[in-house]
Amino acid sequence: MRSRCGGCINHRDTFLHNPQFVFDVRDKEEEVLICLQQEDRRIRRKDGGGENLPIGFEVLKVEVNRCSRVQCVVEQAASSVYMDSRSVTLRGTLSPGRYVVLPTTFLPGATGNFLLRLFSHSHVRLRELREDLPCPSVFQCYLPQPTVVTTVHLRRASGLSPPKQTAPDVYAVVRCENDTIRTRVFKADANPEFNLRTIFYRRYPNAHISIELWSRGRLWDSVLGRARLQTSESERSRSYVIDLRGGQSSSDYPRSIYVETSSSVCLTDL
Repeated sequence: MRSRCGGCINHRDTFLHNPQFVFDVRDKEEEVLICLQQEDRRIRRKDGGGENLPIGFEVLKVEVNRCSRVQCVVEQAASSVYMDSRSVTLRGTLSPGRYVVLPTTFLPGATGNFLLRLFSHSHVRLRELREDLPCPSVFQCYLPQPTVVTTVHLRRASGLSPPKQTAPDVYAVVRCENDTIRTRVFKADANPEFNLRTIFYRRYPNAHISIELWSRGRLWDSVLGRARLQTSESERSRSYVIDLRGGQSSSDYPRSIYVETSSSVCLTDL
């Protein structure tokens, strides 16, 4: 069994082996207080031990649909100090999204029991990520195994309304195979900053990924435009500026989205 004592983020080869706990910040910015406490080690003094371990934690911002352990550090959202005290705390304000906390000792291989707590004004659920890959549903067991993992980072859209006209309430939908991810609604915004990062474990890597922009209406929603992405099976980060087609984007006024993608081989034998 792989050791979960990976040390701090300076130890890149082992850092992500540490325990990982995920939580969501929904709809608006949230002030959180994270507290990491280690066991009382004074009982070990009679054996020549009893010193506190240097402890701390990192907070990573990850894909909004991630449900398995992080395999690559993408964005550090916050970091505590490392101290040889019973507890280490961090107070900060986080934007909407999904986050993973990694409690660690400073050096790899140091073991000890710990308590991790998270406090917030709204209800935030903290849960451990145990699996390296998402667990398939009953129906997915009969499908081919995923071969490619692709990250899609929808950064922003532009030109969603002509000058001097009221901008629509908009949201985006990202579709890949049977997975659908939707952003929150951006009120009266002609150039929304979505900053949406999603991850897809793909069984059919040659199938396209689609992105749709929708306008929220009183009675029904309407499509502003669509775009398609075709990614290779293994590529480093790649940026796209894509003109939207179909829907209301067929007008003369150009509308576009800015997207970044990266893909890698899916390791199903972790």
